[in-house]
Amino acid sequence: MVTTPNSTPGGLPIELGSNSYMITGGVTNSAYKFKTVVANSFAGGTDFAYLYDSQGNDVLLAAGFEVDLLIQNSFIQVNRFGYVSASSLSARTDADGKPTNRTDVDSKRIAAIDFALVTPGPWFDV
Repeated sequence: MVTTPNSTPGGLPIELGSNSYMITGGVTNSAYKFKTVVANSFAGGTDFAYLYDSQGNDVLLAAGFEVDLLIQNSFIQVNRFGYVSASSLSARTDADGKPTNRTDVDSKRIAAIDFALVTPGPWFDV
C-alpha cells in the first residue's frame, strides 16, 4: 500500500486519479500508477480532495469521514477531508441522464457522512 503524505493545516487541494498528487505547505508529492493510494487530512476539515473516475465501471463509496473510489483495478481512499468532489466524467449518458453503454457506468453508495460531498456527472445510486 502506498500512502500519500498527510495534509497539514492550510494545505492546498489534493487531486487523485490514475495520477495522484497532493500539494501541502507549498510542496508537491506525487504517486503515479499505484494500485492503492490513501490520503489522510489532519487539518481539521479544511482540506479539499478532488477525485476523478476512469474510463470504465467505477464505484464511489462514502461513509463517516471516508471516501473510497474503486477504479479499474485500483483503490483510492481519502480520510477526514472537509470537502470532497468526486467527478464521473467518462460514463456515457443520453439526454435524459440514462446510461447508453452498460459497460461504462459509474455507481455510488453514500451513507451518513460528516463532510461536504459533491458528485458531478452521471453517478448512479446503488
